[in-house]
Amino acid sequence: MAKVHDNDRILLIDHQPIYREGLRTALLQAGYPIVGEAGTSHQGLRVAEEQTPGIAIIEARLPGINGFVTAAFMRRSAPWTKVVMIAHQLTPALTASAIRVGAIRPGSSLVMGSVSGVTVTTLTPTGKLGGAPPA
Repeated sequence: MAKVHDNDRILLIDHQPIYREGLRTALLQAGYPIVGEAGTSHQGLRVAEEQTPGIAIIEARLPGINGFVTAAFMRRSAPWTKVVMIAHQLTPALTASAIRVGAIRPGSSLVMGSVSGVTVTTLTPTGKLGGAPPA
């Protein structure tokens, strides 16, 4: 098991408890400490301020305030926290929204998951999906 640093403390934000449970189980088995979980944007931002996680894993399609807007708020209220966005389906419109609110930038890596596996892609300099992920 790899050595875990304080900045590896993870906050999970996903509105579906079953997905949070799966992520929590996999991360704990890999030795990563979970410092909090939230089902909404508001809960996640509150936990981030209280627990100061090094990493927040945020589901893109949170109901109400979506994950990209949540990530943009988190960049301002908890700038020490690195954000990992997860999405089961990422559309060009959702990607454009993410860029517009400052949640992601061209060149950012995105993780998209489904029952059949995980895809990592990168935004091209023009903000389109499909660039090769960084090596």
